[in-house]
Amino acid sequence: MSTGTFFDILTITLAKTFYFSLCKNPSKNRLDLERIKKIFYIDKCRFYHALRYFGIFFTSWLVNFLKKTLDIIPTWWYIQDVQRTDTQKPTSQRGQKRGEKHMRKDARNENARLDLNTLQGYHAQTNYDGNCESYAFQGYKKNLYFVSDRAQKLDENFKLLDGSEVKGYGLEIETNSNSIDSRAVAANVVKYVVYPLFPANLFKCQSDSSITGPEIITQVMTKAFIRNHYKDFKQMYNEIFPAFGFSCQNRDCGMHVNISTALFGKEMAQREECVRKLYYFINKNYDLCKVLFNRTNETTYCRKMPYENAKNMNVHNMPSSHGNCFNGSHFAVGRIEIRLVGGQKDFACFRNTMETIFHLVDVVKSISWKDLDDVTKVFNGCNNYVYDRLTKCCTSLVLSQSDLDRIAPTIKRVEYI
Repeated sequence: MSTGTFFDILTITLAKTFYFSLCKNPSKNRLDLERIKKIFYIDKCRFYHALRYFGIFFTSWLVNFLKKTLDIIPTWWYIQDVQRTDTQKPTSQRGQKRGEKHMRKDARNENARLDLNTLQGYHAQTNYDGNCESYAFQGYKKNLYFVSDRAQKLDENFKLLDGSEVKGYGLEIETNSNSIDSRAVAANVVKYVVYPLFPANLFKCQSDSSITGPEIITQVMTKAFIRNHYKDFKQMYNEIFPAFGFSCQNRDCGMHVNISTALFGKEMAQREECVRKLYYFINKNYDLCKVLFNRTNETTYCRKMPYENAKNMNVHNMPSSHGNCFNGSHFAVGRIEIRLVGGQKDFACFRNTMETIFHLVDVVKSISWKDLDDVTKVFNGCNNYVYDRLTKCCTSLVLSQSDLDRIAPTIKRVEYI
């Protein structure tokens, strides 16, 4: 077995150790991240450099474990699932033992090999049925709609079972892996450390040739759900990602935000007009929006688009090029995509970006075309998180201090951690 493979096994073993610790102690809201940081605090190199951080702590545990599994190297740790449903974690001692029984059985499978398509939640260019995936939001084991306090089932067309439409947001969070070379290992770390923080079946991971880490894709979430889970996003961005060497803000990473067109109104004419206004504002104020959305890196895949004729634009025939900052090609299926949003460096950055997008979605439903040209009117009544981002725009010289001073008296104070 190669050195790289051996340390990949150690990496996933550690991730699963924390996963089962969380399952066994559901009241424990935080993982033992200080221990992770001690082990994974390395400088962009292979994991064999991290061996000095394992020391006696991990070696003694591994020796005892191998003895219990007939000295078989536990490849199954990173390719076999626990063989239980995602919706129920084994919180009892009986459930834990049942899970361990399945693992011991799987450990004897000497022919087990890594296959991305067998990893639940990791689809690597194919969906869970093994068919070609036509776009990011296919391939979940269940289509769900995450509202403030629960998940509702969706049909194959991503509509509620009563035929009504969803009104939410879907995120495509691109990551780069600075420490883990194997995409499969990185995806497993996300699965066993990030997934348990959130409700079951919220995420899937997908490969992307432009980045070195997994692309983490959410199902449809309401604004209330996202805000209710800010604490979990905070742990993901501020603690989990740095501990395992993931970064989201660099030359290649972005965070594409998909928006349900039903958020803009019941009537088709309302939706069309709102999409035109949002398209117009983003492209007319392209440099401003780059700062608003924290796009500090490469714009090859989110270029500025012509906006002069936006008022008369046919939203049912919008371009779909991945080089554009605004993708309206999915309007017919009830969503649009803002591709200009950059990778978010930490939770505060993520929260302020999402609050800015929430504000713009609300504004375009009521603002006139004339007022859309006045930035102070667009952001009149925004909350303090959006104002913080506008302050950054002023620092970046894409918004004047006088405009900022006019907005300041209208801001609304809110507190979302």
